[in-house]
Amino acid sequence: MFSPSRADVLELVAAAIRAPSADNRHHVRFSVTGDGLALRADAFHLAGRTTHRQLLTSLSFGAVVENLRLALTRKGYDFEPHWHPVADDPALLLRLAWSALERTAQADPLAAAIDGRHTNRRFFRGPRLTELELDGLAAASETPGASLHWFDTSERRRSILRLMRFAETARFRDRALHAELFESIDFAAGWRSATTERLAPSTLEVEALMRLPFAALRRWPVMRVANGMGAASMLGWRAGDRLSGG
Repeated sequence: MFSPSRADVLELVAAAIRAPSADNRHHVRFSVTGDGLALRADAFHLAGRTTHRQLLTSLSFGAVVENLRLALTRKGYDFEPHWHPVADDPALLLRLAWSALERTAQADPLAAAIDGRHTNRRFFRGPRLTELELDGLAAASETPGASLHWFDTSERRRSILRLMRFAETARFRDRALHAELFESIDFAAGWRSATTERLAPSTLEVEALMRLPFAALRRWPVMRVANGMGAASMLGWRAGDRLSGG
């Protein structure tokens, strides 16, 4: 049976929390059990202030567990997951027990990408993917109940950009959404530093001349006055323009 050292466990947990999340923060806690790990949701997730926020944190739990599996394959092991094992303990998300990989199995090549992950809003400007590459990615992501769609035609891009502009406008127009947006940004980190948790301003790709006004908008009274002059709509159109490559 796999019996990881303290250093092994810390390495696995470090890999787990490098998984992607909505605001560079995972609302989960880890504890070592006799034959594996237990993952528990923290108070923020359990409080469930909004349904969409709980959905985002739930998605991050899946990403955490996937990173754990990838990191374990580098050590020649896998695990058996048991989601929500105790009905009257909603905080207990998962218990997992270590298990050996099949003899013919090898470390998943995606494990090598864990350490290089970072969060920013910079858009890829390189060459377009080929049809073969697009089809391969779509096939690899296929799972029951979900599939990958490419919005790479003018008509399809217009339809998704309308939704994105609407969503970005609502972020700044609605007080609760505005609070959630700015709570996820650690302005104390400054515009040149990175952070291990929450979003550093440097990841937002805000133009230098817009940084001071953007930081001021984190105060709702300022945002409300700016919205009287159409700020929310302008920010929504700006986001859509950036996403369209304009």
